[in-house]
Amino acid sequence: MKITNVIFSLLFGLIFTGAGVFIALETVVPTFQSWQAMQNWQSTTATLLSVRGEDNDTLASYRYVIAGKTYENDRVYVSTSKDNIGSYHKNKYKELSQLKKDQQPVTIWYSKADPTQAVIDRDMRWGLFTLMTVFCSVFIFIGVLVTYALSTSKDKGKEKKPSLNDLRKEWEEKSVNPLYKETFLEFANRRQHATDIKKTTSANVWLEKKEWRTKYIRSEARSSMWGAWFFAFIWNAGSSPVLFFLDDEISKGNYAALIALLFPLIGLYLIKLAWNKTREWRRYGVIELEMDPFPGSIGGHVGGVLRLNNVDAHDAKYKISLECVYTYVSGSGDDRSCKENIRWFESGYGQVVPTIEGIDLHFQFDVPDDLPEADIEQ
Repeated sequence: MKITNVIFSLLFGLIFTGAGVFIALETVVPTFQSWQAMQNWQSTTATLLSVRGEDNDTLASYRYVIAGKTYENDRVYVSTSKDNIGSYHKNKYKELSQLKKDQQPVTIWYSKADPTQAVIDRDMRWGLFTLMTVFCSVFIFIGVLVTYALSTSKDKGKEKKPSLNDLRKEWEEKSVNPLYKETFLEFANRRQHATDIKKTTSANVWLEKKEWRTKYIRSEARSSMWGAWFFAFIWNAGSSPVLFFLDDEISKGNYAALIALLFPLIGLYLIKLAWNKTREWRRYGVIELEMDPFPGSIGGHVGGVLRLNNVDAHDAKYKISLECVYTYVSGSGDDRSCKENIRWFESGYGQVVPTIEGIDLHFQFDVPDDLPEADIEQ
């Protein structure tokens, strides 16, 4: 991996992790600490001086007397941030306004150690708290995931050659055996070129890929479905808080904030895609291909049986295609792009054989002998 990619990935991970931690320290942590401390506060009554309400906030000032001394406060609820989640502020404003109108006292909670600290509602709004926690966790999770992926990534196409010191130690261990006659130079030359020799002499190097070791190839329908739901969840968890703060921005005349609605709309589209994949998975399950012959060969044949469950259209025609595709990277720097070039293409219609579960599609292609082999490293 290039050093620029490493730096960018690290910065990306650190920014997301730092943003999540910062927001948590500003919202989640102080809210929980305040709620926990308020559980030991004492109750008393106070006189409401003023009450004002907004869609995302409830404002009230009140006066109370503790041990003959008069105090004033304006804290209404546990959280110190505004929100428009649910009908909490609407109901709280209605409740406090009615008490003030009827000139009735309101029950408050105050700190015995510091009577200047008081609150009207000391109960935790767990829905709001959960939302803030999830929002911060998404940022932290993405940052940690990117950083972890970077730290565990390796250049799979390259195999490090052993150092001379390592070779010297290995050779000395072997030289203890009196039957071992190889000189150090001979040993070092053989070991340093072991990787190249392996690549040029191994007839079954393609077996190094786990996915190619058996004649059965299974579709990735299930992992694709869960991946779609996971991405949709991450996107919506990160973008949904926009809806809770949008009203406040619009009320301030900041109509440009409406562009933020694009993010939740994209989130709805991602949910639709995930649901479509779920429907496909529930209907067809895993689609399996059994290759025959195995393995397929250049200058020979590529064929097999494609098993489709819950399909009863026995009279339909099913088109099957086989391609030889060359994938490469074009350009450099920011202009790099991945491109594909189809070297060979063939298509036909599979032979339909009804089964208890659905249908089997039998097919076979004749493959020209001048096509390139698959690149194991890429």
